[in-house]
Amino acid sequence: MGRVRQGSKKPQGNAKHSSAYRRVGRDYSTQIKWTPEKRLTLNVAVYVAKKDWTQVPSLWAHFFPEDAARVTSAGRKLRSRLDATWREQFNPQKKSWDGILQSSDDLERHATNLIAQMKRLLANADAPTSSLPTQSPADHIQTSHIQIQMTATTSQTAASSRMTIPITPRSQTAQSSVSGRSPATSTNFTRSRHFVSSLSLLSNRPGMGRSSREQLAARLEATRAMIHGPYRAPLREQAQPPPSTLVYRFYYPDATHVGNLPATKGFIAGYFLSTKGGIATPLPHDAEFLFNAIEHHVNRSNIPSPFISVANDFFWSLRQAIKLSTRDKPLRMSVIDGRQAAGHDGSKAYHLRAYSGQIRERRAYESGGWRPAGMSEFLIWGQIPKEAILADFSVADFLAICNIDPNFAAVFRPQYLKLPGFTHRVRGLMRQDHPVIDEASMSAVCMLLNSVFSIYFPVASSLPEIITKFVSDIVQGWHVKPREELTRTHWLSLASRFAAILKNHLPAASAVPDRTIAKAFLFGVLSGFGEPNWQLDDKLKHKMLANAKAYGLKSPDSMFAAEEDPIRAAIRQFTYENVSPQRRFTAIGPEYEGTMNSGTERWWRTTAMGRQQQHAEESERRRRNAHDGLARQQEQAYDDCSDEEGTDESQEPQETHVPRHGVRWFEAVVIPRMLPTPAASTSGASTRPGNSEDSAITIEDDREEDYRMVEEESEEEDEYDFVEHGEANDMDDDDFVMLDAED
Repeated sequence: MGRVRQGSKKPQGNAKHSSAYRRVGRDYSTQIKWTPEKRLTLNVAVYVAKKDWTQVPSLWAHFFPEDAARVTSAGRKLRSRLDATWREQFNPQKKSWDGILQSSDDLERHATNLIAQMKRLLANADAPTSSLPTQSPADHIQTSHIQIQMTATTSQTAASSRMTIPITPRSQTAQSSVSGRSPATSTNFTRSRHFVSSLSLLSNRPGMGRSSREQLAARLEATRAMIHGPYRAPLREQAQPPPSTLVYRFYYPDATHVGNLPATKGFIAGYFLSTKGGIATPLPHDAEFLFNAIEHHVNRSNIPSPFISVANDFFWSLRQAIKLSTRDKPLRMSVIDGRQAAGHDGSKAYHLRAYSGQIRERRAYESGGWRPAGMSEFLIWGQIPKEAILADFSVADFLAICNIDPNFAAVFRPQYLKLPGFTHRVRGLMRQDHPVIDEASMSAVCMLLNSVFSIYFPVASSLPEIITKFVSDIVQGWHVKPREELTRTHWLSLASRFAAILKNHLPAASAVPDRTIAKAFLFGVLSGFGEPNWQLDDKLKHKMLANAKAYGLKSPDSMFAAEEDPIRAAIRQFTYENVSPQRRFTAIGPEYEGTMNSGTERWWRTTAMGRQQQHAEESERRRRNAHDGLARQQEQAYDDCSDEEGTDESQEPQETHVPRHGVRWFEAVVIPRMLPTPAASTSGASTRPGNSEDSAITIEDDREEDYRMVEEESEEEDEYDFVEHGEANDMDDDDFVMLDAED
């Protein structure tokens, strides 16, 4: 008996895999797939309820009735499940709460609509029972089965003492299920891009009954009917970043809501197709009307918009075109000059990512899902002129080359491009068996360039930029990378080989020097080591440089600097040095004479003339110092001698000014004792000097040092200013003439 009971309780080994067991497990699974949206709603519910966990489950279940119904139907307590999940944010090892608003200030600032809605729900729940509409038995019958289960389960803990009032009155819930009217709800977070709001499209969702679909459709309609207030203007650098060199557009050749006429008129937005008076000026990036126009554009509706969608990611554009193409209706792709399409100032291009977040917050998507391409999609205002279209090719031609050339197919791998799912997941699969940068892969890239630009010959001046962008998109999208770190010589040889292969495939490249093509190739590989749109994020920039350094690739300018012209190499090396700016030097004008900028003076002294002038100035300085020192000594000795003899002040030397043009001016020193005097003489009368030396005339020392030379500042200083710059050192000592009194 015991064995029989044990065998009856334990299911058979294959019972778990039966169809009935799988159906029950799928329909009544108690697992909640937590998303950032659900975690944010839980945080707001805890904040509004002030951590009153008797009200948190009802608040959270109002926005996610499906998850609450699955938990309550299995006999689980929703409160304990929410409490355990909410406490995970305080565990540093849990990374699932990263990026979720947690503080009260952040919630008040960024989740205002959701907080206001939950407060209204609490106010309705706390309203007196008499103020609520009277419910009839028919109202209870019309109430959805999931709502009854959720209300009954959340009130199990206090059923004996009181009855929990549901967040939404039963009468209103019943009416909402039929008529679509429900309390207005709003969120300030981002919902899934694949979330579907139409009731007809919700019919195939697994695990959802008809009543749940009706409630969800009514709630979305109520959210859209709310007055959310004005849109927040995005920043200019986010809404209109610098345009890309190349952008891509895939389209059906047949008539659509956009005029696809690349050969005659270019691409014309549907809003301006029938306009005869010209296309209006683009709106500024902060115009609120842009949000409404973008809403019509991104939704799958027939409402024409003033925009044309393009993308700056070649891999994403080609993959979408291949997925949407059929044998009877293949798509085409156009390669467009991004700067010409965006306008000379970039005012015609809008980055969709800067606007899509707020549109999602208001759940403004229509039936068919949300379809922006993230960071790679841009919206061009009005028209893309025919002159901006550089190339146009069919997706069928690309697939035909893959079928013919095995080397081409081994690099671009079309089997991955046809896979469904997210683009980043497909990139991850292609990263595992990526091709290597070698002659075979470079030949495939050159073959693609020849196929794209075989009819549309690009201008030689713009070809290097096109090569850089194309190589960057291919290396980045298809993960064409080396297996290991390469040396500088290896990188230069690969670049030179790419230039030779491209000239054999593309005739337009023959007019471009090999060095220019090789450098453009290395710049493209360097950019391809980064993530898509790395130029819009500083962190992605550093990541790209780190990846390039790991493969041994440095700046192409520095790699080619050793082989270029010596003058350019020296200037390039000098400009990278840390040189502080110097004050501007002006060598004209009397106020700058005798002065020189410090930086210019150092440079002047390194020249031959500068060294010669510096030597002459130093010699003149030493001569002046020696002469001045000796003059001071003689003057001191003369003063001491005059004090001892009691010389009268009238007999002291007098100074006279006698100019000497062309040289330095000196003053003659007049000594009265050297003049003839009527002193007594041994050989003559007193009135006539004798033939012998007059004893009254005595000169103690007639050396040159007795005569004190005084430098005079003349009013005509500018006329002889060259003396002050050291040019007097070329003169002999005889040029410095001292005039006697007799002259």
